[in-house]
Amino acid sequence: MLTNAAGVGGGGAILPIMLLFGFTANVAVAMSSTIIMIGSITRFVFEFNEMHPDKKAKLVDYDIVILMLPAIMLGSFIGVQLNVSILNLRFHCR
Repeated sequence: MLTNAAGVGGGGAILPIMLLFGFTANVAVAMSSTIIMIGSITRFVFEFNEMHPDKKAKLVDYDIVILMLPAIMLGSFIGVQLNVSILNLRFHCR
């Protein structure tokens, strides 16, 4: 809750704590991602109409979000594909 309130996702704090409590790595990563997603959606809902304190504008500049999101999604897709191909290459070389 503290990391989300500070504006950070919190994966760097949630994941090690879950591993210390005995969760497997697969379960800890999945739960950490789910917790971060729920926190992000909640924060978005509560701050959607918030105004900037000094300017006459929204707190979040959604034009930048619209500009950056396709690049982020493309980079994520390429990273996943690269990871899959490296793993397949590693297991085929054995």
